[in-house]
Amino acid sequence: MKLWKNVMIGAALGAAVSLLDRETREALKTVWRQREEWVRRLPEQMRQCRQSLETLTEDVIYTAEKIKVIAEKTPEMIEWMKETYDMIKAPHSKK
Repeated sequence: MKLWKNVMIGAALGAAVSLLDRETREALKTVWRQREEWVRRLPEQMRQCRQSLETLTEDVIYTAEKIKVIAEKTPEMIEWMKETYDMIKAPHSKK
């Protein structure tokens, strides 16, 4: 318990000493302003993210449906191609 108390005191003193440097203070102000901007824009970013996920979900569902249709049609297409091949081949084999 005493160790953590001393660690926290040391961290607070270190932070206080580092704030004596002008560049550190300016960097801290910049970070604070950026944080405020990020918090202000967060709802719009969340809306855009949600919209992107909805679009992606719709695209995945559409693609899955198309793959299912293709899988169902493939045997028909193979049979159709065989019949077409046989019809094309038939006149040539009579010679």
